[in-house]
Amino acid sequence: MKCLNIGLIESEAVIETLREEVFIMCQSDHPDILRLEEVYESPDQIYLVLALMKGGDMFDRLDATAEFRYGEKQAANIVKQMMGAVRYLHTHKVVHRDLKLGMFYFE
Repeated sequence: MKCLNIGLIESEAVIETLREEVFIMCQSDHPDILRLEEVYESPDQIYLVLALMKGGDMFDRLDATAEFRYGEKQAANIVKQMMGAVRYLHTHKVVHRDLKLGMFYFE
């Protein structure tokens, strides 16, 4: 679960933009994109119930590998999944704007 503290945000326009992003997440349906299961909102918080990803993020996985790298076949498979997810977003007119190793998770 991820909690977004909207009580600290003074601008209603920023809160509305955040709600729009959550709405986009709710509509995303791709096997390589983290699934947003439920959304709850209180006056001060937005609660996002996300699919459980026990495998950690890509940065942690890479850090745990010998020599801090993947083999060619493993890297090709991972990049194919990453680009498939990005392509899905782009075809739905969504740009991620914060792609980094810590944003890619493993089941």
